[in-house]
Amino acid sequence: MNLGSRFCRFLLLLLACTIQTFSDGKNHVTPAGTPGKVENLHIDHIQDNFTSVEVFFSCQNETERHGDIKYYLLSYEAQREHNHNVTENTQGLNILAEPESNCNYSRVVPITAQVHYMFSVRAFNKYNGTVSEKNYTTLTGASGPVASLDVLSTTADSISIQWTRPSLPNGNILGYLINVRSDGKHERVINVTCDQPWGGDKQNCKATDTSNTKSAPVVLQDRNVLYDYYIETLHSYTNYTIAISCVNINGTGEGRNITVQTNMTAVASPPKGLQAFVNSSSSVTLCWTPADHQDGPTTYYITVGEETSLNSHTFQDKEYVTVSGFQNTCVLVEGLLSYWKYTFNITAATPVGNSSVVSLNGTVRTNESAPGKVENLHIAQIPDNFTSVEVFFSCPKETERHGDIQYYILSYDAQREHNHYVTENPQGLNISAQSNCNYSWVVPVTAQVDYMFSVHAFNKYNGPVFEKKYTTLTGASGPVASLDVSNTTAHSITVRWTKPSLPNGNTLGYLMNVISGDKHDRVINVTCDQSTEDRKHEFKVVDTSNTKSAAVVNQDGNKQYDYNITALLSYTDYTIVISCVNINGTGEERNTSVQTNMTVPSQPMVLQAFVNSSSSVTLCWTPADHQDGPTTYYIKVGEETSLNSHTFQEKEYVTVSGFHNTSVLVEGLRSYWNYNFSITAATPVGNSSVVSLEGNVRTNESVPGKVENLHIAQIPDNFTSVEVFFSCPNETKRHGDIQYYTLSYDAQGEYNHNVTENPQGLNISAESNCNYSRVVPVTAQVDYMFSVHAFNIYNGTVSEKNYITLTGASGPVASLDVSNTTAHSITVRWTKPSLPNGNILGYLINVTSGDKPDRVINVTCYRSTEDRKHEFKAVDTSNTKSAAVVNQDGNKQYDYNITALLSYTDYTIVIYCVNINGTGEERNTSVQTNMTVPSQPKVLQAFVNSSSSVTLCWTPADHQVGPTTYYIKVGEETSLNSHTFQEKEYVTVSGFHNTFVLVEGLRSYWKYNFSITAATPVGNSSAESLNEAVRTDESAPGKVENLLIAQISDNFTSLEVFFSCPNETERHGDIKYYILSYVAQVEYTNNVTENHQGLNISTRPESNCNYARVVPVTADVNYMFSVVAHDSYAGNETTEYYFANVGQPGSVSDFTNTSTTSSSISLSWKPPRFPNGFILGYVLYVHTEDGACQQAVHIVCTDCQSHGTIRVGDEMCRISRHASGQRPETSLTNYNVTSLLSFTNYTITVAAVNNFSIGNNVFLAIRTDTDVPAIPGNLFVTVLNASAVEVTWTPPVHKSGPMNYTILVQQATGRQSSTFENMENVTVNGYDSSERTIEGLLSSWRYMFNITARTAKGDSLPVVSGSYILTQESKPGEVQNLNVSSIPDNFTAVNLTWDCPKERERNGFIKNYTIQYSGPGAVPMVYGHYEPEDPCDNTHTAILPVRPEHNYTFKVFANAAYQGSQRLSHVYNSVASRPSLKPASDIFVSTNALTSSTDTSVTVTFNVHLLTDTSNGEIIAAGILVLKNQDEPKRPDDLRAWNTWNNWYKWRENGFKGSY
Repeated sequence: MNLGSRFCRFLLLLLACTIQTFSDGKNHVTPAGTPGKVENLHIDHIQDNFTSVEVFFSCQNETERHGDIKYYLLSYEAQREHNHNVTENTQGLNILAEPESNCNYSRVVPITAQVHYMFSVRAFNKYNGTVSEKNYTTLTGASGPVASLDVLSTTADSISIQWTRPSLPNGNILGYLINVRSDGKHERVINVTCDQPWGGDKQNCKATDTSNTKSAPVVLQDRNVLYDYYIETLHSYTNYTIAISCVNINGTGEGRNITVQTNMTAVASPPKGLQAFVNSSSSVTLCWTPADHQDGPTTYYITVGEETSLNSHTFQDKEYVTVSGFQNTCVLVEGLLSYWKYTFNITAATPVGNSSVVSLNGTVRTNESAPGKVENLHIAQIPDNFTSVEVFFSCPKETERHGDIQYYILSYDAQREHNHYVTENPQGLNISAQSNCNYSWVVPVTAQVDYMFSVHAFNKYNGPVFEKKYTTLTGASGPVASLDVSNTTAHSITVRWTKPSLPNGNTLGYLMNVISGDKHDRVINVTCDQSTEDRKHEFKVVDTSNTKSAAVVNQDGNKQYDYNITALLSYTDYTIVISCVNINGTGEERNTSVQTNMTVPSQPMVLQAFVNSSSSVTLCWTPADHQDGPTTYYIKVGEETSLNSHTFQEKEYVTVSGFHNTSVLVEGLRSYWNYNFSITAATPVGNSSVVSLEGNVRTNESVPGKVENLHIAQIPDNFTSVEVFFSCPNETKRHGDIQYYTLSYDAQGEYNHNVTENPQGLNISAESNCNYSRVVPVTAQVDYMFSVHAFNIYNGTVSEKNYITLTGASGPVASLDVSNTTAHSITVRWTKPSLPNGNILGYLINVTSGDKPDRVINVTCYRSTEDRKHEFKAVDTSNTKSAAVVNQDGNKQYDYNITALLSYTDYTIVIYCVNINGTGEERNTSVQTNMTVPSQPKVLQAFVNSSSSVTLCWTPADHQVGPTTYYIKVGEETSLNSHTFQEKEYVTVSGFHNTFVLVEGLRSYWKYNFSITAATPVGNSSAESLNEAVRTDESAPGKVENLLIAQISDNFTSLEVFFSCPNETERHGDIKYYILSYVAQVEYTNNVTENHQGLNISTRPESNCNYARVVPVTADVNYMFSVVAHDSYAGNETTEYYFANVGQPGSVSDFTNTSTTSSSISLSWKPPRFPNGFILGYVLYVHTEDGACQQAVHIVCTDCQSHGTIRVGDEMCRISRHASGQRPETSLTNYNVTSLLSFTNYTITVAAVNNFSIGNNVFLAIRTDTDVPAIPGNLFVTVLNASAVEVTWTPPVHKSGPMNYTILVQQATGRQSSTFENMENVTVNGYDSSERTIEGLLSSWRYMFNITARTAKGDSLPVVSGSYILTQESKPGEVQNLNVSSIPDNFTAVNLTWDCPKERERNGFIKNYTIQYSGPGAVPMVYGHYEPEDPCDNTHTAILPVRPEHNYTFKVFANAAYQGSQRLSHVYNSVASRPSLKPASDIFVSTNALTSSTDTSVTVTFNVHLLTDTSNGEIIAAGILVLKNQDEPKRPDDLRAWNTWNNWYKWRENGFKGSY
């Protein structure tokens, strides 16, 4: 009993003690007093019921009722706190008092199992009576199922579940049993045990996982008795059944289960053991082992790699093969090339990713099959060979070889029978396969035979045969079998030959060609005929040369022929060529060579001499016209007795052998001297006469002798020039005309500097006075050798003279370079001066850094005696030591290493050359020493700028040793005040002198330490660290955590608010206090308890960071609670809603359409006024006019997951979508519905969803905008007649708005043209229209059609008819240009010409023409026969018969499928021609035309009708001419010229006498 109830009982007792007693003789009813205790109070258990008990009691003894009992108050409460909800009734249950006759009461009341209760009953008259109490402990039973079981989240290897304690635990909960099964197989059992703390504290629950894997060791329990458990180390993509049962002292209760599937893994596991099995020449079976576990719906992707070419060992992707299903582990890959190599790769894929690639180990080759045909089979004639041909072919394409080709079979046979032997090979020739794939084979054949050649390849199968026909040729004859010379003289040759072995046809004769050298001599034709009696060839000779040879060819029985060729030249080589002649012409030649005999020679001709040199002459001559034997020439040489004396003496004889050796070199002659020559020819049988040279010749010039008087003179005050003097050679030693002199000079020893020389020499032109001088440049203090020689056309003998030049101050060194640098040294290289002006004694090196001198180095040198080489030593005048030796190479270059320098520093090196005249001119160069590893920075300091930034400063090292970058390591405290740090980031600062940096992005009110390292490209320094950590400034704290509002049992005017302090990384300072405020969420008409200003909650007493406060509220009001943490700043607000009434949410408000397009509708709405829970999202449905659901959209709140999960049963809709939003309970929601049809009426509904149920729908009816229409379909064109078609189509699948159609009619530019031009546009209105008749078309003309649909938004794409249509044929139009004309000299026929009808009027395929005309002899006729039609590219011409002197009219019709319209010509009047000429035998009846005669008359009988024939026109007159022939009368060349009656006078005037 609590303190308040005890205080009330004490107050009633005091009141009862104040009642007074009266004694006035009357009965007085004493005032009512406190009723006494009820009697017989006891509690009974109800069988099989653990949530109710029955309470029995009786009213008080009547003496203790102390008034009229009005009711009884029955209350009961648990005697200690429990870790679960306990059913109690501390306020009490009112039980109305019943009549006194029934003073026994019982009531069934709800309780909680296994709870120790105190039941109390008291009566009430007008005072509360004394309480009767009874202790009772309720019984316990097996627990009911947990109230809820949900899956919070899943991963590929874990499931997080959440459950709520049972609604009927039927006792104290000892724990939970979690049973995990996968696909019916037991996985593990997890025992979650809870202990019962003393004093009503919260239960602590721990988990024991009986499986071999470890799960989360703690079960998380929240204030709403929700439990979270994280089951891990599960298999991915596996169905698990999680069953949970509550355990109390009665054992395991009723279970509740849920089935869930773990997620797929991000990357599937690869398959294993890929194997390939060759099935055939075109297929391979691939098999593999799946991964140990399926990670998702699996598809295998197999890459087939095909060898790019046979045995190339390179592969390209051929195709991809897809196999669906984790357990489907084999696939047949078909369509492969025969005997070809392939590789295979396999990848397993799930919707979230692909496994790594597994490749087949090695390659596979498909089986062999029959090879394909060989290629390029052709037969080639072998030149000049008619008994063999060469057969060429190539192996099959490499993709059609289908195996290793072993050999080829080449066969050939004649295609018909022959009456002679024919060479064939029908069995075939076996040709072994080769690597180069191209084959040629020479096979024997017979000339002029039709053959069929065939070749097929063989691997281990016979390939198909490739055949080729070929007819062998007949050709020219082969050579004669033999050809010999039987006799020779000086002027004749007798030859003998035998007939050819291969005449290649009948021998018609022989052609004999006689050739001398390259010169044709004669041709002799030997022809033969075949005699009839013994078929022996007889031969005759025709000699085409101017000489006569033997007249007869002698033939013996062995077919040998002799022929004597005469009138030949002596001692001459002849080639006799004989060819056999058959019907194919001249055959192959055979030749023989022979020489005629020698005679006494003729003299040579035209002797000439050519001077070669100063001591030789070449003689040339022309031999005799003909060589008469082996010839030797004898030449006499005559030499001038003295220079220019013109008298000669014999010097020698020169012999030359060989007729054609017509030149000789005569040597050993004097230079620039005169000679003469003569020559004689000789053979073994005699000598010719002598031939002499006309005139004489002079030998060439030669090398001149030495110049004279050579000496050198010094020029005063000049160290770089001298003057040279000399005279020309003695005239007897000039050996020609001197043209110039060459003066050269060079130094006579080695020098350590450049020396001016001219070893090539200076040219000085020759002068007439013969004395010369020249000034030349030199180098001081050098021993020179000067030389001069003369030149005519040759260089003369050299004259020499020694001379030593004087000395002066040196010039600069020739070059100065840096050959090497390190961080502390520089090696310089220089070359001796170009103008040292004397012997070099040494060098002076000056080293400076910036404007500061560094050191001076003296390099001295001396000359050794043995090799005259300069040796150098250095003296460094600085305090440091440099290299002691200067290195000199063979190119006069010197190296010196300057050490002890500063790194990364610019130096200037200046060098001077020193000789006996002092220091010479300077030369300098600038260079920078190398970088080194830097020294560490110094004095690192940190200055806090704000809550997120710190400025760092430091001092650089004493010297910069390279381009410097500073790397600053930022260390961040691992947790608040942990004093341990972890690396957060590196900050980089470039530049040696940049010595501060702002470090940003730091946590507020957090400790950091820093260290700095300097770095150059060659290395890093050691680190310099900050002395102590720094803390950033405070800032506004983050949100508090775990804000929860809890209902206090049986208290409707207060709520308990729980929260925790912000996460330590978001406290941003020392939290001083929290402001807790709460406001009502809607307007109310009555006063509502709120706290806008907020309640200040100090942080000081509660260091554990968890807070709870009870605050007053008004019942049935929705609140929003807010908590803000404060340090030196106000923090971020954390809010939580409290709903007094929960259930179905109200309707959304302000549901409106914000915009519409042809395919989308944009909507907006506000949340319900009465959310009645946490708004988790909205459900939006889109319906068409027919009621069909087109879209269902679930708009899910992404920041409301802690309030529950949206669960909506979907309507059957065509499309289901999910969208996300934030704070739907307070903010305006916008959503754009897409994928809609244009010009369509939609009804859109939206309803709010909270954590309890779905609200009422709000409706909105909208029509989408008009859009560009889709294309119409099924365009067909039907020809109706010659000028009309019907166009039909199907409308687009959807009406996009008010619509019409445009039909574009395209007409061919010509009847047979394949190009079309636009003819007209035809508009058809209405979406449902689907046909239109197009009229006014040309007959038998090509047309094409396309159709587009149109709305106000534009046109669809056109639909084009598949091909052109041709309208029907009709009656062709009139032909054009019909014309009739006469034919020259023809009076019985006319020329009728016309052109086709106009192209647009042909109206069909014109096959022919009908010609009709009036007049005698006119017969209708059909002209032409054209297939498929008249091309109409030429004028048509018909020659028609007419009769002279008649009128004709012509009609022409073009005929297609119908006869065309007629075209009428003008009236044609045929003219008469001369009467046709009749032979006398036709006109006159008798042969001699005389029937009777007298001395002066004759009677003639003739055919009058024939004479007056009107075929050539009407006969105007007819008569008979009687002519008397005079002597030699004049007659016309053509008698027809005088054959008319009107020309009788021409006969008379030309001497014919008689009657006319």
